[in-house]
Parts: sequence; structure tokens; C-alpha cells
Amino acid sequence: MSDLYRRRLIPDECLHLKNDHIIHISKDIIVTKWNTIHPKAEFSHGISMYCLNEGWKISKFFTSENKLKYIYCDIIDTDYNSLKDEYIFTDLLADVIIENSGFVKVVDLDELADACSNELISTSLLTASLHRLNNLLSIIYDGSFKDYIYKLDSYFSKDKELTMGIEELFQPTLHQRKIHLGNPVVYPLHPLPRFTDSGSPQLAYFIC
Repeated sequence: MSDLYRRRLIPDECLHLKNDHIIHISKDIIVTKWNTIHPKAEFSHGISMYCLNEGWKISKFFTSENKLKYIYCDIIDTDYNSLKDEYIFTDLLADVIIENSGFVKVVDLDELADACSNELISTSLLTASLHRLNNLLSIIYDGSFKDYIYKLDSYFSKDKELTMGIEELFQPTLHQRKIHLGNPVVYPLHPLPRFTDSGSPQLAYFIC
């Protein structure tokens, strides 16, 4: 079975994901099921789909009660060593969080800027990160992101607790049904500046 590694730029580390259970692997996607390495109060386990062509890792985080906490999307770059059958996924720092309310946050852009300033990331990877982030946000806005979630869920069809709690995010509101003839639409309502505890701004959007 292939070995998976997560490489981080900040801090500089490469972690062997030896306890992640690989559910499916192909040239296009890798699907895994995992428990948190370090116990956390807000979530304990989850499932992930590495979209190798798109440069995304889409994950569903669950609490210890199997309640969906949120969807977390990492922007990644993938290196594959065919001789060792190893995948190294480099975290390109920009992330997107979709909360149960439908609220969407783009986070860690400050880390991406710091990595650029400190020459921890190449120009080509910086450019790739921003392009992949833009592509991800585009499918969130046009409503087709749900297809990726449904694909991820399809690998866990016998584990209903891991596939529940997401449908309502992609259901059109009554207002949308009147205007868009029943087609689910994701609105990028004016970017709203939100601020972290440290005072740094985050871009935020809302899915209606």
C-alpha cells in the first residue's frame, strides 16, 4: 500500500500519515479515513479526498459524537515517488472552511504571504496556490462543489454517519427557488471582512 506524507512549510516538517486508512487510490484521487494525531476538543476524526489534478484536499471533520464539524479544504501540491510508492502532499497554506451554516472562510493567507516574504515558497508554488484557491472558490460559488462532496461520500455509503449533515448546505432557499427555478445556487455575497483574535482580516462569504 502507498505511503502518504504531509509536508508543511510553516513550520518546516514532513509527517508520515501512517495511521491514515486508504479507502481508494487512483491516478486522479486518493480517499482516506483518519483519526486526529493529537486529540482535539472540537473534532476527533474525519474523511478526506485528495484531488490530485485540482490540487485540493477536501475533508469532512467530525466530532467524537460523529457530528459534522465543518468541511475543510487545503490547497496542496503533490509529489509522487514511483520507486518507493510514496505521495508527498505539500500544504500550500491557503485554506477554505465551509461551516455547517454555509458560511465560507478563506484562511491562512497571512501565512502564505509570510512564506513568500521569507522565501519559504517558490514563485511557481505561490502562483499555483492562488490559482488553485481561485478555482476552488469558483466551484463553491457556482454550486458544483457539491459534486465533490457527493463523490467523497460515495466511498462511505455503508457508513451513514459519515455522509450525513451536508445535504442542507446545498439546498436552495425559497428565495432561490423563485428566482433560479429550483437550481441550487451558491452566492458569493459581498466579501465580508472578518477579523481573527490577532486582528488579521479574513475573507468571508456566505452560501445562501
